[in-house]
Amino acid sequence: MTPLGDGRGGSGSREGLTFTDQAPVATDATVSLQSKPPSNVWNELVKSDGFHDAFVDAVLDAVRGRTYLEAHDVLEEAGVEALNGSYRTLILRTARGDEQAMWTLLREARGLGTGRSPFTDVISAAKMFEVAVENTPDRNVPTIAVQMSQTFRDVRADQRRDVCELIATLARGCDVRLIASGLVTRWFASEHRADLPGVSDACSIPLSRSPPVDELVEAAWRQMDPDGREAGILRSLAQEPGETLTYRELYADSLVSDQRVRQCIQTLRETGLIDSFGPQRDRRVELLEAGRMYLETLDREIGRQRRLDESVSQTGKSRTKDRVTPDAHDTPLPDADQTRPFQVRYMGRSNHVAAAASATDGGVTLVDDTLEAGEDARTHLVSYDPDRDEAVVSVHGSGAFPYVVSTAVALASPRFIDRVLPMSRLETLDEPPAILRDARCVGWLSDEALADGQVLRDSLVDAGVELQNLTRKHRNGGFNDRGTIMQLAHGLAGAITHLLEAFGVDLVREIRVPSGLERERQLQPMAESISISAAIQARYGAFATYRQLFESREEKRHVALTPDVDATDPFGTLIGSYVIRGPDLHRFEGYLTDALEAPADVHDDAPEIAIRLSVVDADRRATYAIATRRMCEAKNLEATREAVSFLQAFTGSPYTVTRTLQYLGHEETSRQIHLDEVRYALGTLPAERILPDSSPTVSKAVHTLLTASRSLTQTEIAERAGISTRSVRNHIGHLEAFALIEVMNDGYRLALPFREERCSTGGTHLPWYLTPNRDRDDYRDATAKGILWEVVFEINPTGEKAVVRLFDRIKTLQIPPDVWQDLGEVWPWAPPLLDAVRVLAAEEPAREFTNTIIIGAEPEQTALPTKSATPSIAEAITVADSPMEGNNV
Repeated sequence: MTPLGDGRGGSGSREGLTFTDQAPVATDATVSLQSKPPSNVWNELVKSDGFHDAFVDAVLDAVRGRTYLEAHDVLEEAGVEALNGSYRTLILRTARGDEQAMWTLLREARGLGTGRSPFTDVISAAKMFEVAVENTPDRNVPTIAVQMSQTFRDVRADQRRDVCELIATLARGCDVRLIASGLVTRWFASEHRADLPGVSDACSIPLSRSPPVDELVEAAWRQMDPDGREAGILRSLAQEPGETLTYRELYADSLVSDQRVRQCIQTLRETGLIDSFGPQRDRRVELLEAGRMYLETLDREIGRQRRLDESVSQTGKSRTKDRVTPDAHDTPLPDADQTRPFQVRYMGRSNHVAAAASATDGGVTLVDDTLEAGEDARTHLVSYDPDRDEAVVSVHGSGAFPYVVSTAVALASPRFIDRVLPMSRLETLDEPPAILRDARCVGWLSDEALADGQVLRDSLVDAGVELQNLTRKHRNGGFNDRGTIMQLAHGLAGAITHLLEAFGVDLVREIRVPSGLERERQLQPMAESISISAAIQARYGAFATYRQLFESREEKRHVALTPDVDATDPFGTLIGSYVIRGPDLHRFEGYLTDALEAPADVHDDAPEIAIRLSVVDADRRATYAIATRRMCEAKNLEATREAVSFLQAFTGSPYTVTRTLQYLGHEETSRQIHLDEVRYALGTLPAERILPDSSPTVSKAVHTLLTASRSLTQTEIAERAGISTRSVRNHIGHLEAFALIEVMNDGYRLALPFREERCSTGGTHLPWYLTPNRDRDDYRDATAKGILWEVVFEINPTGEKAVVRLFDRIKTLQIPPDVWQDLGEVWPWAPPLLDAVRVLAAEEPAREFTNTIIIGAEPEQTALPTKSATPSIAEAITVADSPMEGNNV
């Protein structure tokens, strides 16, 4: 040791806190966090010779160039006054060159936080490093390695917080490396982020994100037994179409105690393989990407595919005892193919959020998106968010008959009914029977059902079971009246939809349309069935519009109540919304819009009302903003404009956005999402989901840059992406021209921050148009068409690298559709990249559309702008002169 050194010691790093799983090559001090009190942590540091040097250097740099009185004031302002006067005197004497005082200071420092010295003395001493950086900004700070193991969890919570305060204080003036495994890092960041204020804004701590998926799998591989219960739970989830199960179902599927199952779930959550969500009374577990990869690793390396009840050897509880009963309101449908032609399962959270975000209230949304390979057409997914009173039902649409029956079966399933319409809710039904039966035309409403919620619930569920039985008989050739089955399905779906609307539930119906369906045999009939469903599941005030407009049975029209039509507002609305999702919806769209305009012939006595709904494209910024915000809220994060822009630009589907955001970890304290976390989330996707409208080469190259932690050369991009170097050369200039990538001295990088750049980059390494100055005259007033034509035809298409001039000269991205089309003919690769650019500039795409459709005869009168609503339920009640009985199906 060199006493009273030159004040420039240290490793040359900068102050801050960094999480890592490897110890740095050189350190000035090392301390381990085990089952020890915080005073022992400080004492272990002070005993290190390297810390001696660093501490003395900090004292010298803290008061360098100051008088005695100035130095005294600085120490007080920094909070070092918590130390007693003699200790401050030792600091000042040491700074003046008193070597004896220096040795006394170091000796006294070892005893801080023990005996009568409070722990605040330790914090005050640690502040010397921060004061040194403030007074001498260019000093080389010391590197301190802090090793944290699993045993640190056993330390009392208050003592752990004291240790965190010490680490945070040191990190303001030292380069602190917190060394821990991925699992411990996740736990520490989750439990103690609030205890680390002011440490470079915690910019280098991956607080809301998991480690890379392969690291999670590797950690789980080391920690978990491949034959254990945890692996069995993962397999149970993987076998579910929605990869989601309730706690109660996992309890019922296990031979061990519920407490043991909860322990397994907690272990899987900590390892990042699953996540849980939902209210306590209906908590659910969902499989994450790391969990899928872990199972793939097991199957590849070990080849075992056992269920949980086959992989345990201990004697457990009786399965019968813990089976979910009807009293638990969670009666599952039998899964055996011979028993039922359908099965209803839970929908994953990301699917629910994407469907709800895509939905347009009272309208139909088209989502151009790929479907999962090998999807079972007989499996229907349901979900309910009690906080938003929002339900989503998803069915496979491969034709008219399966669509109609599937929708009714899903709506009438116990999994759906018992969550959305529990007994406590059904018993509050207060609309008069006349309105429910003869205005809304809700079937299965006997007097007994209206008086007893359990009877009503059982009637609806039994109708669903009857529908399944008839469908099974029809498939087996035992029942040939297909029209009766369709009528029952339409009636049942309409009855439940109107009940949900009466209770204020927001219903989203998702229809998954696979590719390859025949136009005349499958697409057109399904479009016609959807139009009939929409007419049945629509209302004018409290009146079912199908009965008013299209009912061909005179006896049904005779018993139905008739609304008083408001001539200034003659339009009814669709209940809830439809989301139609698939890869080739352009083949289906024409059939759908034609069918919606005329579900059936309007009967002669129909009142002058109609249904007005919109058909919209999901490729709208609002859709992505809602999807991002809701997924971020689930992680206790706040969405930002930039995050929404990048997620929309790089994915092209709200379903892809919600899928990728589910891999982020949960925050204990709410904060904004960072763009390096957006980079990480996008990197978890398959390459073909990145810029999906671009060429495969572009998608692979951009995905490779997303997952990189540094700049890459063209050769490195080609090797990592599995493409040729020539392909990279052909496209790298396009990405550069549109500012999606940057050229650095050591290669190419994506225009998104790396993890270590979270706080340091600010607005750099982002496309220039991400935050355009829209107040500038040249941005606001430029004529895009003229400027673009000039640039396009000045550039030789064979010298496409010159396209960089495109954005040098165009100050607006609002390119007219005709110019857009011509641009695609000159440069076929350009439109997909321009799509991404416009999204990043937060501008709506030029091809966005909204098609307003009138179902039925369009009334001569139109609604006045100042008129607010169609007749309310309260107004409709006055139409009923007296209660009427009956069962309208």
